[in-house]
Amino acid sequence: MTDPVLLEVWSDFLCPWCYVGAFRIADLQDHYGDNILVTWKSYLLRPKAKAKSVDQFRDYTRRWVHTSGPGAVEPRAEYNVWGNAAPPTHSVPSAIAGKVALSFGAEAFDAFHMALMKAYFTQNCNISDTTTILDVANTCGLDVDEFARLLQSQGASLQQLVFDEMAEGVELGVHAAPTVVLNGVLPIPGAQDLATYTTMIDRVIARRSLDA
Repeated sequence: MTDPVLLEVWSDFLCPWCYVGAFRIADLQDHYGDNILVTWKSYLLRPKAKAKSVDQFRDYTRRWVHTSGPGAVEPRAEYNVWGNAAPPTHSVPSAIAGKVALSFGAEAFDAFHMALMKAYFTQNCNISDTTTILDVANTCGLDVDEFARLLQSQGASLQQLVFDEMAEGVELGVHAAPTVVLNGVLPIPGAQDLATYTTMIDRVIARRSLDA
């Protein structure tokens, strides 16, 4: 059996198009099974904390449900215009939380990844807030005490990791979220439709067969 095709996905929990991308990547995992290996990496759209008023943020989130927005292209990704909760301040807390979730295993990460995005885009929860992050971990069946301990004890090193991943992505030509890089050399920017991804992956698999 040949090695699986590596899909490195540069993404941000705060990116509405990355929510679309998460569903498409899950479809690819169902379709290809062990023939692909998905690795999620951080591309921080808001790397520094900057507060926005609720009114400002509500105006921004109206783009989510616009006819040209992400909600129009992926019905499984439900978006709601922001309510009255404090909006998230930056991308780093959720990125770190994703790394903590991964320490519980790939399946735990996949569940947490989708649940945290749903909490943000559908339920309008502030996912820069530790309480929200731990609530989502709890709904996913993760050990919340251990999750909180890892956030506290490994937070600094994981923060460095997510910034290093972003720098790595830029070196590979990643300039947007989401971007899927196939086997470390072929960046596919944006939340593409399933056919685009499968066409590119099938080409890689076919090329390997010819070279074998």
